[in-house]
Amino acid sequence: MRRTQEERRQESESRLLAAAVKLIAEKGANGFTLAEVGHEAGYSRSLPGHYFETKEALLARVVEHITRESLAAITDPDAEPGIASMRARWGRALSADSHRTRALYALFLGAMFDPELAKIMARYNRATVARIADSLREAIARGDVRGDIDVEAEAQALLLFRRGSALIHFTDPDLDLVGILEQYMTQVAERLKP
Repeated sequence: MRRTQEERRQESESRLLAAAVKLIAEKGANGFTLAEVGHEAGYSRSLPGHYFETKEALLARVVEHITRESLAAITDPDAEPGIASMRARWGRALSADSHRTRALYALFLGAMFDPELAKIMARYNRATVARIADSLREAIARGDVRGDIDVEAEAQALLLFRRGSALIHFTDPDLDLVGILEQYMTQVAERLKP
């Protein structure tokens, strides 16, 4: 069956984004060119410029792509939303070493030196906090978490722990971060239980 032009375009964009994620994970947010993305994706070196025009636009699109996947993965689809779900998902994420996760942290580091990228990453952080807060609210509604907590503050603290643990994981993979995560999330669950 012949694919439509839109289907071909979506496949090309997906391959370009995957190539960009891989290159960011390997070289950092500023260590690659649009031409390298095209080559890595198996296309002409000029195609990324046609799709994204600038490297900044590509980086914004990569963050959007990662955001969509990451927000869906904050909670475990096989567990009720809340602390247990975050514990399960985050434990698996620390055990894995994906290009997507490495690229995300390379983008955070790149944002330290690029004000426009910093704005994009700040929006990502706010969306992540909102998703964690929603998960906590669902757990409150089910009676798994006390109703008197400051949901936003707890969501921010959980995100800070998650971001910090991932950075440590990439710089010192010999640490037992899964064990630390288990201990920390157990303490959080105990502190927040009704």
